[in-house]
Amino acid sequence: MKKIIAFVIIAVLLLGLAVPVWAQDSAQPDQQSFTDYKDYLWELSEDMTDEEFSVLALRNYKFIQSLELLTDADSFKTLYKANVHLKQKAEGAKQEFIEAQDNIIMNGSVEEQVIFLWDRDNIPAPEGESITEEELDAAPLDGVGFVPFLIKRLLEDPSQAKGNIIAISGGTGSNRSNAGEAYPAVEIFNNLGYNVFVLQYRIAPYSWEDMYMDTQRAVRMVRYHAQQENWGGQDCIAAVGWSAGSMCIAGMINNLYGSLDPTVYDPEYIPDAIDEVNSDLDTAMLIYGGTIDPESANPHIPCLYLCVGSEDAIFSVEEIGSMYEMVQERGIPALFHVIEGVGHGFGVGAPNLPEECSRWPEEADQFLMENRGYALGSTIAETETAGETADEQIKVVCVGDSITAAGYPEMLGELLGEDYTVENCGQPGTQMMSGARFSYMDQDIYQESLDRHADYYILMLGSNDSMELAGWDPELFRQDYTTFLQSYKNLEGSRVYAMIPPCVFKEEGSRNLSSRVDLEVLNEEVCPMIEEIAGELDIPTIDLHTLTDGHPEWFADGLHPGPEGNQVIAGYIYDTVFAQDAEVQ
Repeated sequence: MKKIIAFVIIAVLLLGLAVPVWAQDSAQPDQQSFTDYKDYLWELSEDMTDEEFSVLALRNYKFIQSLELLTDADSFKTLYKANVHLKQKAEGAKQEFIEAQDNIIMNGSVEEQVIFLWDRDNIPAPEGESITEEELDAAPLDGVGFVPFLIKRLLEDPSQAKGNIIAISGGTGSNRSNAGEAYPAVEIFNNLGYNVFVLQYRIAPYSWEDMYMDTQRAVRMVRYHAQQENWGGQDCIAAVGWSAGSMCIAGMINNLYGSLDPTVYDPEYIPDAIDEVNSDLDTAMLIYGGTIDPESANPHIPCLYLCVGSEDAIFSVEEIGSMYEMVQERGIPALFHVIEGVGHGFGVGAPNLPEECSRWPEEADQFLMENRGYALGSTIAETETAGETADEQIKVVCVGDSITAAGYPEMLGELLGEDYTVENCGQPGTQMMSGARFSYMDQDIYQESLDRHADYYILMLGSNDSMELAGWDPELFRQDYTTFLQSYKNLEGSRVYAMIPPCVFKEEGSRNLSSRVDLEVLNEEVCPMIEEIAGELDIPTIDLHTLTDGHPEWFADGLHPGPEGNQVIAGYIYDTVFAQDAEVQ
């Protein structure tokens, strides 16, 4: 990119072409600070030759097109028509285009809604990459001087967001199909409670490596700004990609993860403060595309939500299913949804498509909430109400897997009121048995929960130990569960309760996580053993298995309780443990 910019500036000076604002001064303004879209445009004049005017006008049109989400629809339509007339060399087309360009109406401040990913003079590119001005001008989108950016769509109160999602459209790597993918997804995920960011990444003639670097930088930018501006949902940094957008995400996961930076591809790139931010996602949503390399050295592959049509001829059910099996074997939380009867490119649904095509975001929303905090290894979330400090409140700590992490603790805190503080020490994907990749006692959150020295501990593990791929070992489970319970019982002054996991309901043909549970192991071995061990240690139990028996309607996916189920569980814990407690009085 550096070579391209240098070539462009030399060319325009030698040939006498108009120079855009950003290239006019030796001290170029930083991309992130431009306040008006016109600052980015090439200067146009009716005195230019038709060829020169057409080249520069097309560059301007491409840039404004990339901001279409921010523009007034009617003013953009006027510009679109002017661009068509210019291509047709209609009489007065130059003046028409200049007026249409100058009269674009932006919905709000561009400065407040756009985050440029790179400084113009420090955009990484794979070593040896060389792209000509002619190639850029011939591309369907963007053009000379393009700098990738995010369009941010924040909630009215960004601090109340439950997560932050980067939306990346497909387009075979040579286009961006925003109209049917990222743009309509903005409203959907905003309505579900997320801040959303549309990524306008580099496309052909740029390479896939350029796209991976743009994707990684977008993750870092969102995480950085979330911290700096106190956005909510900092424990849920996610990306959703369609087709080639999914390939961008998968390519980043395979090659640019954690603390790695663009020098992997560009030794001349100069890392900055943003590159110090962790680039791992909590969850990646790969919609009809993208594959994770089974040989990837990435130790922190994110949770994966996978969705594909049964008739997809580009990314087949078998290919995506194979990836799903691979990540399951590695102990990574994943959900695989096949939409029957549709092919590639269903986006977020359309009137001519089955209703199921527009319902997957709601399922993805549930999955996102179940796996908050996955990238940084901890989902501790403290719920306190006004009136007293945490030291003065009665402490309740809830320990468990994803059923706890995105489940009942917050609702329990609401029931208990201001005299209590409830901490969620659920860690998605964890199991009881040692030796597993995600054994709870091997995670930092285990010791952190003990260090809380809470008044009450509500403990629930075992569901993931009943997974078909978990390697069920009854003797190992007995040994580890006994150690687990004893470690909390040894805390002076703490009251400990062992919860028996809820039922699991399988749906025939479903590829949800519930389909991976061995019901015989869960119902006939795990649950009875928990009750038996707790009895031996004189620790009271809270039986969610009996409570949920016969109530599949309480579950979002057969395994994880939905809002109604979590409300029932919170109420049951309250009635069982706290309702008669003298301290509540």
